[in-house]
Parts: sequence; structure tokens; C-alpha cells
Amino acid sequence: MTINQLLRESYALGFEDTGELNDSFIFSANRALGIICSDIVPEKQARFIISAPEISYRMASYRHTPGKTFKINIKGTSFSFKFSGTGTVSITEKNTRKIKNFNSKNGIFKEAFNSECELKFTGALAFSIYDLTVYSTRISANNDSIPVYSSMKDISLSEYIPDFGIITRLPENSAGEVIEKATVHGDVMRLPFEWDGEISVYYKPCPTVLSANDPDAKISIPKFAEHLLPLLTASYLWIDDDPEKAEYYASVYRSEMNKIIITQSRSAGAEYKDILGWA
Repeated sequence: MTINQLLRESYALGFEDTGELNDSFIFSANRALGIICSDIVPEKQARFIISAPEISYRMASYRHTPGKTFKINIKGTSFSFKFSGTGTVSITEKNTRKIKNFNSKNGIFKEAFNSECELKFTGALAFSIYDLTVYSTRISANNDSIPVYSSMKDISLSEYIPDFGIITRLPENSAGEVIEKATVHGDVMRLPFEWDGEISVYYKPCPTVLSANDPDAKISIPKFAEHLLPLLTASYLWIDDDPEKAEYYASVYRSEMNKIIITQSRSAGAEYKDILGWA
């Protein structure tokens, strides 16, 4: 089925004329395609490595007293900290010194250095430092890429899995065990900051996004489910102008989809569970 064919078949369901290949139709078609694929497309597995930066030192917090000086010697390649208030940090490496001011209610400071340096915090006003973390492995020459310590870190699954659609199980480690404290919201996977190793993710792939720019493009959908796409697309097209008609086509879709899922479940020898709903 092509996009043009879908256009004609969708508008044949209760419309007098064939509509235009406009934004409304493309939005409805993509929404319908996403739901159908999430219902029937088999899950896939992806494995990839998440590396944690090696931490050589970490200080949870420091509260600065006005007029005082706080010094610390560190070894590594970069550091970062969160701060609240106004102060100055002096970064001394061998014969070089950089003096930088910071001023914010909720700020982040990042800096790269070569191997060893002294940090000296001063200020005429009170300020607080949180999660001062020194990394011993080179992250990047760009300070922006230096991580900021947190109890958890966010990973975009779409960056590791190009066709990622929706997760079907919690992330697992290389031994097939669910990773403790790991969560997924949308395409964002949250892991403990120190996590380092292989990740296994089971997911439903995202279908190819339809575009009005290529009306003759073939739609990526299983052949046995092609007849459902016009039904669900039409239900979304009608949802504002005729809710009753929209609900009718949605109910026909649910009935037909249930038959497909029951057939697939019996073929696989699995127990059928109806999880469908019109979104």
C-alpha cells in the first residue's frame, strides 16, 4: 500500500470526495500506523555498551563561609560541580592559573585540566558547592561534554537504537537480569550514574514516518494488517467533525485487530490478553 492508496481508501470510508494529502491526513495516518505497529509488530532486541566516566574524587557538598578560603588538590583530566551563590574558583596548574567567577542560584561549572591542579574557592559572600566530581579519563576537549554528577543519568535510546519505538521490558544487563533502579520514560532510559557495561533492550520498532512529499512511497506495515490502516486513519480524520462515525471505525478496527492478535497468540502457543484501546 502506498500513501496515495491509503488516502483514497481512507476517504472512501464515509467521505463524499477524496481529500487532500494535507497535514491533517498525514498526522492521522502516522498516528494510526504507530498504533497498529505497536499492536502487532514483534519485539526486537538491541545490545549496546554504556560507559561510565572514571571518577577519581567526589565531594558531596561544601558550604563557604564569607572571607574564608578552601583549597583542594585534584588529579585527573576534568571536573564539574553544581553551585548556588556568588564566588570565585582559582585553578592552578604548574605555572598557570585561571581565576573564574560564578554567580547563580542554580549553576553548573565545568573545566578540563591536564593532570594535576589546585582548586581554591574564595568569596566575600556565602555560597554552596554540590557534587564536585573529578574525572580521571578524558571526556572531550570541549568543556560542554564534561558530565555533571547525579545519582542517575539519562540516556536517549533513540541515539543507540535508530528505529526505537516503545520499550517492552525493563533494561537488562549482560546476564539477562533487570538493572536495579533502571527506568524508561518515552525514549529516555535512566540508569545509576556509575553504571558501566552492556545493556539489553527489548522494544517495538517505530514505523517509517509518512510524508506528503512522497505520495507514492510504500508504507511499512505487515501485509495482513494493511486493511486496518484506512479504518484507523479514517477514525482520526472524523474525530472532530463526526465523533460517532470516528468511534464506529475505531470499534471496527479493534474488532479486526483482536482477531489478528488471537490468531497470532494461538500460533505462538501463548495465552491471549486483550491490551488494546483506542488512543
